[in-house]
This record gives sequence, structure tokens and C-alpha cells, in this order.
Amino acid sequence: MGLDDKIKNAAQDATGKAKEKIGNATDNDKLAAEGIADQADAKEQIMTDHDKPLSDENSLEGPDVEVPTHDPEGTTKPDGLGADGTIPNHPGGVAAGHTGTSQPPGPHERGEDAILRPAPRSVVRIEECSMTRRLAIVWNPSKTDQDTLTEGLHAALTDAPTPEVFWWETTEDDPGGGATGRAVEWNPDLVVVAGGDGTVRAVAEHLAGIDTSLEMGIVPLGTGNLLARNLDIPLNDVPAAFARALTGQARPVDIGWVDVDLAAGHERHGFVVMVGFGIDAHMIDETNDDLKDKVGWLAYVESLGRALSASDIVPFHITADDQPTRDEEGHTLLIANCGTLQGGFTLLPDADPSDGELDYLLLSAEGIVQWAGTLKTMLWDNGLKRLIGNSEETTSTHTVTHARARKLEVTLPEPRPFEIDGEQIGDTHAFTVTVQPAALHIR
Repeated sequence: MGLDDKIKNAAQDATGKAKEKIGNATDNDKLAAEGIADQADAKEQIMTDHDKPLSDENSLEGPDVEVPTHDPEGTTKPDGLGADGTIPNHPGGVAAGHTGTSQPPGPHERGEDAILRPAPRSVVRIEECSMTRRLAIVWNPSKTDQDTLTEGLHAALTDAPTPEVFWWETTEDDPGGGATGRAVEWNPDLVVVAGGDGTVRAVAEHLAGIDTSLEMGIVPLGTGNLLARNLDIPLNDVPAAFARALTGQARPVDIGWVDVDLAAGHERHGFVVMVGFGIDAHMIDETNDDLKDKVGWLAYVESLGRALSASDIVPFHITADDQPTRDEEGHTLLIANCGTLQGGFTLLPDADPSDGELDYLLLSAEGIVQWAGTLKTMLWDNGLKRLIGNSEETTSTHTVTHARARKLEVTLPEPRPFEIDGEQIGDTHAFTVTVQPAALHIR
């Protein structure tokens, strides 16, 4: 007798015994016994159906489903890619140059490279789950050209299977949010942003705003590249940045949100590095764009003197979390998700983009003596000394104040220049900053 016959006989015996007990039981017992009998009948029916051949109605396989070709050996490629990963007559080489506002082709337009039936639900294709098969690239054409990115992507892939790739350009009217929205609709496995801090912020803002688990990679192409610096993403090396994006382990990263009142009205923005007023905002405003294109972040140093002259100490009100509102004075207030700036200078040593909090720094130094003390605190006490002594304590003085919060509300007596991730957006007299923990998943 086979195993199936034994199971069917056992089910039939259980059904008969349960029904026999019903006649000699109380009402409550009858209800319980009837339940047992029903379950036994169901098991018997399942085993009977098991003996039947699968028909079109009860087959586990669904209709034919078209999917991009996946070849572990890398010999066939989606979208008509050859064994070398190139597209005939396409200068980019890796994928169609999909840009602007047009939409990528749907499944019915991608050719019939592979017709597969879905596997039974108990089968998990682990080797496919761990690979990037659909790669969306949101890129800023003012920072590079598509051929350079394509060559970098090819170099990063080496012997790995080539994913299906589509490209979305940013524009002056759309710094990245709209392009990211269209990229997400394409349902990629990974979104890579190639651009400067502004492009990175726009993409991150959109992804955090839709609360998605979609992972993000960064190919830094800007002047500051501040988020990339803080996450140790390779700089000035497109292939290495692509390799990190394609193979790196994603980590949760917080995003900050600022509600700010400007002359044009109320605005809400996300940020991944820092926001604030004072020297930083004045320095950005005073920096010569042509010089920045030539010498990079060193152009900010040239504008530092003018920024210091323009940064007067002002009184303001500040509320941190649920604490009482207090009066403060200072010329610079920075609220940061990350603490490392250009040149590897760490301005806020406790800032951690994954700790669910924001760090803020208030500076109020005046004159040469106070500035000398401030620089000593920042460069020695909270810099080299802390590193040498392996200390985790941050030093504050009467001109340098470090603190942390999840929410900050600030009101100024008069408008001051305000910056977000290295971009001056206008003058404000009031703003509120909050943090959204683990809003991003960045490789």
C-alpha cells in the first residue's frame, strides 16, 4: 500500500469515528465532533484530488509571462544586448539612451528574449533575488555625459550579468524628483543617482517621500559630494562608484525635513547633509560659480572672508524637541544629518546619518581672540585630540555649542540667508526641522 493510500484510509477512519461519537455526545461535544468530521472530510477530499491529473484549471502554472532575459553566464542580455553587453548602433553601449520625460518600453515592447512560466510558490530563486536586474539611472547632464557613465558602468560590471538599464535626465525645471518618480514607475531593483549634491538631494527627497524600500546608489559628480563623503562612497571614480552601487550592502540612512518660510511663501524640503543660516549660507552665496567649476570646493575658501564679514551675531528663539523655548545668540546655526565637509574636515563629530537624530552646531565667536578659541575647539578639542585620545566626548564652549534633537523650531528677528545641502534657497525668518529615521536605503 502506497503512502497516499495509507493517508486516505486514515482520513476515512477518522471521519467514521468522529461521526459515531456524535450520536452519543452532548450538544457541545456534538459541535466539536462535527468540526473534526468536517476536517477529516476535507483531508480525504484533498487526497482524492491529489490523485487526479493536473488540468488547466488547477495547474500551478499561470499564463506565459514575458520577463527580461537573465543569463548567469552573461552571454545574453536584455533589450537586445549582445554577449559583450552592447547595443548595435548605440554609442552608449549598455542600454538605450532613455532620457527626459518619455516612458520606458513596456514588457510587450522589449522583445521576446525569454518566455518563462512562474515557478511553484515554494521555489525561491535566491541567485536571482540577490542581483540587480533592472537598473534605473537618474543623471545630471550638466555634470557629465552619458557615454562617460556608460563606460563606467561597463567597467564596473566586468564578468557580472548586465542588468536592464534605462536613463532619466534631470533638467533645470526638474532637478531630479520628477525623473525619479518616472524611474520608480518602471519598477527597478535599484536607482542610481549620478550628479552633485543637489541631484542627490532631489532623488533622496522623492524616495523618502513615497516611503519605499527601493535601494539607492550614488555616483558622485559634484563639487562637494557631501553625502558620498560621509558614506565613504568612492569619489572621482565612476567605475568604483558604480561597483559600490551594484554590489554594496544597503544601509539605512535618515533624511531631514525642513519647513521654511521664504519671501515667496512656505516651502518644504528634504535634506541629507545639513541646513542652516550664517557663515555657511553666506559662503555659498558669495562663491564664484566660474571659480567653483575650475577649482572645485576650494572656491568656498576664497569666499570665506566675505562670509565672515556678512555674518553678524543675531538673537533668535529656538525650541528643541519638547523642551521649553529658549533665547540664543549666534551668527551661525547648522542642523546636520552628516558631519564631514570638503577636505575631510569634520564639523560635527557626533553626526551619524543612521542614528535617528540631528546634530546642531551654534557658533557665536566675535573678534580674533574668540575666533582663535573657536578654531582651537573645533580643530583640536573635537578633532585631533579626540582622535588621538579615542574619546567620544564633544567639547562645547561659550562660543561653540553642540547639541542633538529630533525636532528644532527657530524664529529669527529678521530674515537671514538659508542653505540646504550646499544650496542657498533664499532668506528666512522662521523654520522647523525634523528627522525621518531610516527613510533611505543607500548602498
